[in-house]
Amino acid sequence: MDPSSLTDDIIEALLNCEKLITSKRPRQTPKAKHLEQNLDVRSS
Repeated sequence: MDPSSLTDDIIEALLNCEKLITSKRPRQTPKAKHLEQNLDVRSS
C-alpha cells in the first residue's frame, strides 16, 4: 500500500479492524532505551 494513499478514514479502519495474531512468539528488539516487540497479524 502506498503511504501517500492513506487517508484518515483508512487509518481508522485499520486501527479498529479485528486482527488475529499469527506469530508463534513475539520478537523483541532493543531500540535506544526500550525494547520493541513485533507481532505478525492477519486481518480480513
